[in-house]
Amino acid sequence: MKFDIGGNIDSEIYEAFRINRNIVLKELLQLLEEKHIAINLKELSVHIFIRDDTPVEPIHVNYINRQKRAETECIIDFDEFQKANDHEKQELIEKTVTDSIVVLHNNKKITAEDFAQLTNWLDSKK
Repeated sequence: MKFDIGGNIDSEIYEAFRINRNIVLKELLQLLEEKHIAINLKELSVHIFIRDDTPVEPIHVNYINRQKRAETECIIDFDEFQKANDHEKQELIEKTVTDSIVVLHNNKKITAEDFAQLTNWLDSKK
């Protein structure tokens, strides 16, 4: 499975997001490789918005069935991210990824088996 975390980030906090996102992404990709997850989902892309001018909204999901690709758009509160230390920033990013997977499951975009493997993958990081 391919996995990516992207973002639309306010320039004021972009560097902090980039550094912490890269740490989280590296750890999750390493776990993904170690766990040998075999699921129907071929690609998961989590797009995070952290902007001073963006209201907090629910997670949006786009699932492309033929490609077995899921894209989620999530929002992290700007002030919360800005005030957080690096560890807390990483936790916010990880929570956003976890929330995305929960929404995919709740919207019946991924199977219960795939959901279980993905949540076990994320839980193994803790």
